[in-house]
Amino acid sequence: MKIICKKNDAKGLVLKEVGLTKDEYKFGLTIGREYLVMGIAIGKEIITPEYLVDDENRDPTWQPYMLFDIIDPTLPPNWLIKIYDNQYQGDLRSLMGFQELITNDDYHYALIDGQQWALDIYFKRKAEVEKYYQEKAESEGNYESYL
Repeated sequence: MKIICKKNDAKGLVLKEVGLTKDEYKFGLTIGREYLVMGIAIGKEIITPEYLVDDENRDPTWQPYMLFDIIDPTLPPNWLIKIYDNQYQGDLRSLMGFQELITNDDYHYALIDGQQWALDIYFKRKAEVEKYYQEKAESEGNYESYL
């Protein structure tokens, strides 16, 4: 899925929906930039969807969906989904994304903590997704539409 950033601050958002208490918060995003979504999460407390994105190939983070417009709703191939039951002790209800994100609970937290092994996997998977969208655009005759 490809998205474009339309907003990078909390002004005008329902703060409870994004887990914030003050609307002065600035998200680490660039307005007008296109992003590849590498995962979609819904939490137990924050039930609005969040997208896993990175800005200029650094620091993947979960960002609230309402900061973006979807420009290509196609999900990458080989994405998986996991639905957590009420017995799960973590903070997630559901998670969609690439294999390691879904099949290894430790991976998700290692990625957010910035552990190098997790980042290496993330950027490997991102390169695969970028290739997928490039090939998709080329097959549609639209050479300018990929990141």
